[in-house]
Amino acid sequence: MDTSTDDLIFDETIGEPESPPLPPAPRAVARALVVEDDPDTARICSHRLAELGMDTKVVWTEADADGALAASGADLAFVFVDLALAGGAGHRVAEEARRLHPASTIVEASGSIADVLCADGVVLCKPFTAEQFESAFDAALFEGPIVERPADFAAFPFEELQATV
Repeated sequence: MDTSTDDLIFDETIGEPESPPLPPAPRAVARALVVEDDPDTARICSHRLAELGMDTKVVWTEADADGALAASGADLAFVFVDLALAGGAGHRVAEEARRLHPASTIVEASGSIADVLCADGVVLCKPFTAEQFESAFDAALFEGPIVERPADFAAFPFEELQATV
């Protein structure tokens, strides 16, 4: 029998040779946005998000964050916002992220007690480690808010608290 690879062998008991398997369908890649003006913090966040398979974009300023949020589609799954972004713009950026991408998971971070108390949802206190970031990420995705505003939030004496710190 000729064993040349140019010939297809047909065996009636087996049937036609199998076609090669199709490549897997491309899966949607979740995207993440990191809004952080500290390079070390941005590196920790973007590295961990990349490990989790997210396509991550890092922006450093309020203006860049606004542009990235406006340009992002429905696949923006995660937003990390430094509340202490220059001029205190982080709070506004987080609110804009919630408005434009209500299905996105948002984690806010700050080293300021006043910022932490004013934040909505999952809050990460700076400085933090990669493990703490991972825990906050998991909490945001699987457990929901871990910091909630009290019912009488508007009456909270933030100025007195800041004076004691």
